[in-house]
Amino acid sequence: MKSSFTLNDLILFAYNETKEPEKQKLFKTMQTNQQLRDEYKSIIGIKYCIDSSLISPNKRILSNIMSYSRALSIFKTRRAGNFNLLMN
Repeated sequence: MKSSFTLNDLILFAYNETKEPEKQKLFKTMQTNQQLRDEYKSIIGIKYCIDSSLISPNKRILSNIMSYSRALSIFKTRRAGNFNLLMN
């Protein structure tokens, strides 16, 4: 087990990528080490910014998708099958 932790260890811990013994050791160390806790909180803030940017697409992209879905008309015929009309 490690007695000190690097920034990479904290990042792996934040993304739940550490093994259980190391996770427990890091958690115990964070309870007593204020500097390590502060670094972890800053990583969590960065993780939140990265994750939220990955989760939510750009508003322009959403607008384009919604415009396309409003303009698209699909109907089924007996002889020819499905017809897709884009009303632009």
